[in-house]
Amino acid sequence: MMTSAGVFPGMGPAMEFSVMRPPSLMAGPTAHPAINHYMLGCCWPTASIYPLHRRDVVLSHRILIQVKKTVGSSDLHQTRGRSGALRFRCRKDREKVRMKVRNKAADRAPMADFDHPMEMLTTCHQRIEAQCMTLWRLADYLPEHGADAEAQQAASNVMRYFDSAGRHHREDEEVDLFPAMLRAAKGKTSERVALLIARASHEHTEVEQAWLTLRDVLERIAHGDDTLLDIGVVHRFCSLYRSHIAVEEGHIFPLARKLLGVDALAELGSAMARRRSVKS
Repeated sequence: MMTSAGVFPGMGPAMEFSVMRPPSLMAGPTAHPAINHYMLGCCWPTASIYPLHRRDVVLSHRILIQVKKTVGSSDLHQTRGRSGALRFRCRKDREKVRMKVRNKAADRAPMADFDHPMEMLTTCHQRIEAQCMTLWRLADYLPEHGADAEAQQAASNVMRYFDSAGRHHREDEEVDLFPAMLRAAKGKTSERVALLIARASHEHTEVEQAWLTLRDVLERIAHGDDTLLDIGVVHRFCSLYRSHIAVEEGHIFPLARKLLGVDALAELGSAMARRRSVKS
């Protein structure tokens, strides 16, 4: 039972929750599985007070905490999933969350276009994060439901994304963005750019290797095999991508915006469009 301060007793270190209602999210039958919880007033963990392993479960793994706080449904209990990860669900008025393979709210990141290539690259990162969330939902879904039609569709969607858009994103950077930055950088800045690009390229290789391992399992699921999705494999893939995105958005992209002029950015955008066979 939750106290008035929003803390669950008997769980070691205090776990405090705060109410968040993101205004940009829309509730509905094709919405993100937790959006209806959001709109009704759900609880989200405050990261700063989590012990490291619980932050890893809740934040790094992108596992959604579902606690519905509507009138008459505040009698809560704690459970543990098959992975050992903490879960919080409603005892009364429990709402079943399915895979929602037509997950338009998660898959549709803020719009960008090829006239703004840096924003387009950032949008790709947001879509990658959405796919990782789908992977975590799928890993949680399979033990109970098996590789049913929804799980097969979800696995197929993730494979299709990383086989096409994910590959294009890597090529955008390695074939066009990184060389343009190296050409534009001078002096000490060129040394920094070279080091960052070497790191990012190495991370691309690590992510690709992790993806090939993950893809083998997803392909079996997509064909209806009752195969579980190892959370260790999902964690490695998503954590590699997350740390890679942090390097690019924290260091490489800001440098690119400083180094690349209007003409260089226009050429980058044109190359990205050509790669996707988009007519300008």
